[in-house]
Amino acid sequence: MLAALLVTAVNNWTANFSINAASIIQNAGTGLTDFNGALDANGAAGINVTTANVNFDAAATASAGNIRANVTNNINVNDALNASQDI
Repeated sequence: MLAALLVTAVNNWTANFSINAASIIQNAGTGLTDFNGALDANGAAGINVTTANVNFDAAATASAGNIRANVTNNINVNDALNASQDI
């Protein structure tokens, strides 16, 4: 497990793998962020993605925090989103 995953800026990012970290944060993005693998964040910062478009193609869990997607266009959820706080 990672302590934290921080992506400062990205264009068209595809994660074809599961991510297990205290927090999963993307500060800025253009194009599409595509999570094909499960996301599991167990810290208070949870999962926070800022981008133009995001796909959650597998389950996303924030067991101690929020799941937030700050997008300018589309959010596609194709599996369960679970958070101990807000989604």
